[in-house]
Amino acid sequence: MKKPAHDLQTIDTIARRVDGENAEYVETQTAPRDLRGPIRFGIGLLIFGLGGFFLWAATAPLDEGVPVPGTLVVESKRKTVQNLSAGSISEILVKEGQTVKQGDVVMRLDPLPIRAQREAADVAYITARANESRLIAEQSGATSIGFHPDLLLRAREPSVASLMATQKQFFDARRGVLQAEMSAIQENISGLEAQVRGLELVQRERDEQARSLDQEINSLAPMVAEGLFARNRHQEMQRQLGSLRSAVADGLTSAARLRSQIAEMKLRMAQRQQEYRKEVEGQLTQVAQEARAQSERLAAAQQELSRTEIRSPVTGKVFGMFTSTPGAVVGSGTKLMEIVPQGDRLLVEAEIPLQHVQNVRVGLTADVRFTAVSRKGSPVVEGKVISLSADQVESTNPLMRGMKVFSSRIEISAEEARKLAEYELLPGMQVDTIIKTGERTYLTYLYKPMQDRLARGLKEK
Repeated sequence: MKKPAHDLQTIDTIARRVDGENAEYVETQTAPRDLRGPIRFGIGLLIFGLGGFFLWAATAPLDEGVPVPGTLVVESKRKTVQNLSAGSISEILVKEGQTVKQGDVVMRLDPLPIRAQREAADVAYITARANESRLIAEQSGATSIGFHPDLLLRAREPSVASLMATQKQFFDARRGVLQAEMSAIQENISGLEAQVRGLELVQRERDEQARSLDQEINSLAPMVAEGLFARNRHQEMQRQLGSLRSAVADGLTSAARLRSQIAEMKLRMAQRQQEYRKEVEGQLTQVAQEARAQSERLAAAQQELSRTEIRSPVTGKVFGMFTSTPGAVVGSGTKLMEIVPQGDRLLVEAEIPLQHVQNVRVGLTADVRFTAVSRKGSPVVEGKVISLSADQVESTNPLMRGMKVFSSRIEISAEEARKLAEYELLPGMQVDTIIKTGERTYLTYLYKPMQDRLARGLKEK
């Protein structure tokens, strides 16, 4: 069946229109575009960027440093609280983390055993001092006791007053016995001296009689020769003179004997006094030694008693308590707790590896980063190297156990420390430290390892 002519014309028209649109579309898609401008812009931007980077890398100074681990400490370090004497804990007055002042009592030990020792030493001491005071008075021949000042200060105490009264009674009794002995001897001496005086009086009378009789005999001798005086009477007078002279001789002998007895009694008196003094001096030496020994024992007991109150050596915070339960028994030198001082300078103890120590010296600055104080960020402050060990030491870092390092200290100034006021800083905190050893460019950071590697490579066989 033939199609109508107008339909064929319509189809032909539509085909030509479609062919024209396709040809226009193909022409549009295949026409070349000019990309030289964008390419030049991109290349210029790349050259500018790389040039700027290399210019910055070659000229901009960057800090050169040695990264080392560090530990926060205080200048005077932690103070360990120890007990010098063994005992049982009777009272604990502080808690972990509590702030204490220097001299505060932080713990008490049971004082009863030491107190008993002190009381025994005190009784022995005052007894020795009382005996010593009495013996000193006896040695000097005093009429009363001058007691030791330690006794006079405690004279109102009943035990001391009783002891002093007992010594006074003993002193008076011993002094009375000695005086009685001396009085008896003195009475004997006085009696003998009276006899001597009586003999001397009789002797003087006999001497006078003998002289008178002798003169009379001599004057009558011519008369007897001439027969004027009876010879027998004259001879009787001569016999009387002989008797007088014999009596005088006997009196002299008796007086000498009495004087000898007096001398013996005086010697006996002196010997008794000397024996007494020697006895007193011997006792005094022993008692004085005893007093000194008891004084030292009392002082030691008093010191031991004072040590039952354990005090804080510094102002700071309490950490690392040995126990929190009263009744625990502790030995001498036991570590009871630690006190972290407050107000001291903040320091960082850093360990320098051996390969970096040649770049570190005192006076260099350092950046100290506190990574453990806050979850929000790690504050960084500036410090200064204030010390460097003269020789290698063994590392205290568990990760570097057995390794040799150089120990250094980095000080954080008060101004820098104020930046950390909002944080609670505790000794022992770990910090990251970079000790600034100088400046160099970023290009040097990239180039130097390759240069070193190339220098080593050219020398290898």
